[in-house]
Amino acid sequence: MQKGLIGPGVRGDLRLAIIDQAAMLYDTRGADIERPAGLSMAAARIVSRYRGVRLCTPQTT
Repeated sequence: MQKGLIGPGVRGDLRLAIIDQAAMLYDTRGADIERPAGLSMAAARIVSRYRGVRLCTPQTT
Protein backbone atom coordinates (compact mmCIF):
# COMPACT_ATOMS: atom_id res chain seq x y z
CA MET A 1 0.00 0.00 0.00
CA GLN A 2 1.24 3.47 -0.79
CA LYS A 3 1.96 5.67 2.18
CA GLY A 4 -0.37 8.61 2.50
CA LEU A 5 -3.20 6.96 0.59
CA ILE A 6 -5.48 7.17 3.62
CA GLY A 7 -3.54 9.83 5.45
CA PRO A 8 -0.54 9.99 7.73
CA GLY A 9 -2.59 11.18 10.71
CA VAL A 10 -4.89 8.14 10.74
CA ARG A 11 -4.09 5.63 13.48
CA GLY A 12 -3.05 2.15 12.38
CA ASP A 13 -6.14 0.41 13.73
CA LEU A 14 -8.47 2.88 12.01
CA ARG A 15 -6.47 2.47 8.81
CA LEU A 16 -7.06 -1.30 9.07
CA ALA A 17 -10.79 -0.71 9.64
CA ILE A 18 -11.00 1.44 6.49
CA ILE A 19 -9.11 -1.11 4.41
CA ASP A 20 -11.19 -4.01 5.73
CA GLN A 21 -14.44 -2.12 5.05
CA ALA A 22 -13.32 -1.29 1.51
CA ALA A 23 -12.40 -4.94 0.91
CA MET A 24 -15.79 -6.13 2.17
CA LEU A 25 -17.63 -3.64 -0.04
CA TYR A 26 -15.53 -4.72 -3.01
CA ASP A 27 -16.25 -8.39 -2.33
CA THR A 28 -20.00 -7.78 -2.10
CA ARG A 29 -20.25 -5.53 -5.16
CA GLY A 30 -22.99 -6.69 -7.46
CA ALA A 31 -24.46 -8.95 -4.80
CA ASP A 32 -28.22 -9.13 -4.86
CA ILE A 33 -29.01 -7.93 -1.34
CA GLU A 34 -32.00 -5.89 -0.23
CA ARG A 35 -30.24 -3.91 2.48
CA PRO A 36 -26.87 -2.17 2.68
CA ALA A 37 -23.99 -4.34 3.83
CA GLY A 38 -23.11 -2.22 6.89
CA LEU A 39 -19.73 -2.43 8.60
CA SER A 40 -17.45 -5.40 8.32
CA MET A 41 -16.90 -7.32 11.55
CA ALA A 42 -13.33 -6.06 11.95
CA ALA A 43 -14.31 -2.46 11.18
CA ALA A 44 -17.21 -2.58 13.64
CA ARG A 45 -14.96 -3.98 16.39
CA ILE A 46 -12.25 -1.37 15.80
CA VAL A 47 -14.60 1.59 15.45
CA SER A 48 -16.53 0.59 18.59
CA ARG A 49 -13.44 1.53 20.63
CA TYR A 50 -13.86 5.12 19.48
CA ARG A 51 -17.59 5.53 20.11
CA GLY A 52 -18.17 8.54 22.31
CA VAL A 53 -14.84 10.10 21.41
CA ARG A 54 -15.23 13.70 20.30
CA LEU A 55 -13.24 14.33 17.14
CA CYS A 56 -13.86 18.06 16.88
CA THR A 57 -13.40 20.94 19.24
CA PRO A 58 -16.52 22.03 21.12
CA GLN A 59 -18.16 25.19 19.89
CA THR A 60 -18.16 28.14 22.24
CA THR A 61 -21.32 30.16 22.64
